Amino acid sequence: MRFSDLDSLKRTEQTSIEKKGLIVHAIYFQVACVILLSYFWGFLGVDHSYFASLGSLSWGFGDTTAGVLGTMYGKKKYRFRIFDHRKTVEGSISMIIIVFFVALPVLESVIKALSITLLISLSTAFAGAFIEAVSRRGIDTLTVPLSISYVSYWLFILLGAK
Repeated sequence: MRFSDLDSLKRTEQTSIEKKGLIVHAIYFQVACVILLSYFWGFLGVDHSYFASLGSLSWGFGDTTAGVLGTMYGKKKYRFRIFDHRKTVEGSISMIIIVFFVALPVLESVIKALSITLLISLSTAFAGAFIEAVSRRGIDTLTVPLSISYVSYWLFILLGAK
């Protein structure tokens, strides 16, 4: 076997592993959507369906931005044992900003008090960034949309925003 054949075999194996990772992420996100829709649209009723969309949109925009900016500009990796050591502070900051700006219009459409909307959006953004930073091996595709939706819902209930 020639050296170029070994190199080609290695690239094929790496591509296969990447495809498996994408499939796992797709399955995680589908499971998250089923859980969110079943609970917030099915169990609680259509009046709470925006919590399901909040989790999905926040994960989609926030996790993507955190991954891209964290990879491109991330210099400060987390060193504490609880965090995934591949995640960066810069990625988490971008996650906070994006989730906040995704949550703001979604929650503002149902909560008329701006102070409560800002508080829930900010709390949800920090919770989502924390969950994303501690989730390992791609499980954040499942944990981030679920945590964002449930945190925002329970703050909505606790603050009497309904």
